[in-house]
Amino acid sequence: MSDPRQLSLLEAAAARDAGMAQVDDHADPEWRDAAYDALRRYLERHAEFFAADFWRDTDLPWPREARAFGPVVLRAARARWIVKTGEYRPSPHSHLGGMAVWRSLLYAGGDG
Repeated sequence: MSDPRQLSLLEAAAARDAGMAQVDDHADPEWRDAAYDALRRYLERHAEFFAADFWRDTDLPWPREARAFGPVVLRAARARWIVKTGEYRPSPHSHLGGMAVWRSLLYAGGDG
């Protein structure tokens, strides 16, 4: 018999993924592609990614919907551009207690 806690975690992950897919489906494709390209360039120049720092350091326009950047970040994680560090920091762009800090796997070193 399966563990009910494991099933609820799987259901939560499926619901999150479905929600992200819905957000991604409604995102402006040109903005989404530009955001993905901007994120890649950022990750090549920075050892870590934290969303508040990204928005401060790039000239990418804000998306129509605040959640639209989430699928871009998840796509980068699935492409193995970033991994979570386990660290969280407060962010002025989030109502959450803290947002994840990610380590860039594309960072080549240098001055940043």
